[in-house]
Amino acid sequence: GIVYSSGNAEFVTTTLEWCGAYEAAGYDQAPTYRIGNKKDYSRLKGKALSVAGKTEEAVAALEIYLDAGNYGDQERIDQVFSLLQQGGHKEAGLSLAVKFYKEKLASGETGADLFFRYASYLVQAGDQAQVKNLLDRAVYDSIEKKEALNRAASLLEKADKRIAALEYRNKLSDLAPENAGNKLNIALTLAASGKNAEAANKLLTVVNENAGINLVSQWQDEYLEVMAQAKDVAATELARLQ
Repeated sequence: GIVYSSGNAEFVTTTLEWCGAYEAAGYDQAPTYRIGNKKDYSRLKGKALSVAGKTEEAVAALEIYLDAGNYGDQERIDQVFSLLQQGGHKEAGLSLAVKFYKEKLASGETGADLFFRYASYLVQAGDQAQVKNLLDRAVYDSIEKKEALNRAASLLEKADKRIAALEYRNKLSDLAPENAGNKLNIALTLAASGKNAEAANKLLTVVNENAGINLVSQWQDEYLEVMAQAKDVAATELARLQ
């Protein structure tokens, strides 16, 4: 098949030829198995226009793709965002995703998963105030509070918003004090904030509470990163554990 990549002239030319033939036939006979219906046509055309750098036209085509399928399908908006991001148009993808979720909320739809997904786009768009509101609603609406708190914290941490994530980590720690991974993430946030002594103390608490468990093996990424950032305070303990 044709490789979808930025600057691939063959992909752009061939796909737009297919789309042109489909349009000329009144969306009746597809010129290739890749175009099975108007929905597929719009997705392919949006892809090609995105690669070609025609952002506005790409967005217009992909909006048709959303409408032709099921605009309420959250997986579909994720796919559209991914297509635009791969084509180098992340901001356009974020704008389209935010518009999509605003319309979902305006129509009266709710639910923890919807709030989490919307927050994942808003955090990239920089709307931190609304992100917190959505995450709080998501946690409130979730039956599994521990899982929801971890999801909220992880979402913020992936966006490098560790200080904001700390609120959810601390709440999770209250509900699940045995969760070593959560405590290690708290220690990592403290270390990243320059609070090395607090980070080291939190880390040593986890070590003492989990005697006999190889934390370096089970939580390697978090453990080693905390140790690296709090090394001046925790160097002696690290040597002992090794």
